[in-house]
Amino acid sequence: MNNDLNVAGDAKAAAPNVIHNVPDYVLPILNKAKQQNIQLMPFHPASEVLPWPAEEQFRDLCEDISRRGLQELIVTHDDQILDGRTRCFACISVGKPAVFKKWDANGDPVEYVIGANLHRRHLSDDQRAAIAARLQQSLASQSKHDRATKAAAQRHGSASSEAAGAPKQ
Repeated sequence: MNNDLNVAGDAKAAAPNVIHNVPDYVLPILNKAKQQNIQLMPFHPASEVLPWPAEEQFRDLCEDISRRGLQELIVTHDDQILDGRTRCFACISVGKPAVFKKWDANGDPVEYVIGANLHRRHLSDDQRAAIAARLQQSLASQSKHDRATKAAAQRHGSASSEAAGAPKQ
């Protein structure tokens, strides 16, 4: 159905900013997408918070999608796959349509990805710890950005007040 997914080049050289950090079992699917002129959407950075499933889990997903079709839509944000990169590759692998919907942008993308996936993934304790660490980094980075934005706004506000002749506080 939807062939505006997104890949370029051969599997290993698939434009680094488009498709990267994929497990080896995905490489033949990248080649298949290229041969069929399927354009793959790049991954949103938040999608990479979670690890790829083991190959056996991926095969199980492919089998399920082959039998029942895609049950959980692939979510995009800013023309990137936010949630569903594995489902997207499974659809290509079995020749079923990949169906997309746009994220409502309510909240933080990383929190959305984690919330959407933790209940449906079989993750080890080590993987859950790694995800928690990535989430903590993301939140710390966001907090730092928010503080910098607030400080810049306050400086700008002070400069505007002074320029308008308002008394300093």
